Amino acid sequence: MKKTTKPKELLEVIAERLHCDYISDLQLKKFHKYLQFYLPLPDEFSEYEWNDAVEYIIGIKTDKLSSKESYLLLKNFSKDPSGLNKGMVIRCRSS
Repeated sequence: MKKTTKPKELLEVIAERLHCDYISDLQLKKFHKYLQFYLPLPDEFSEYEWNDAVEYIIGIKTDKLSSKESYLLLKNFSKDPSGLNKGMVIRCRSS
């Protein structure tokens, strides 16, 4: 019988690419600056998964953002984690 493997979720992929021991490590500041280099392309995962990743990693509920907007938000957050504010979400939407 052929063994089927479940496709990995976005948070699993990001954690794996960053060599995190656990998905919860994605919430640690030491990994934030590297996110921008290891994010998959926006169209590789659903809008729901991208919004979930933003909420889990950054702590902002973003159920209204597209995959690309969530991707850009994570990328911008990675470049400047201390600059996280509402303006960052607006910049992502206008890009």
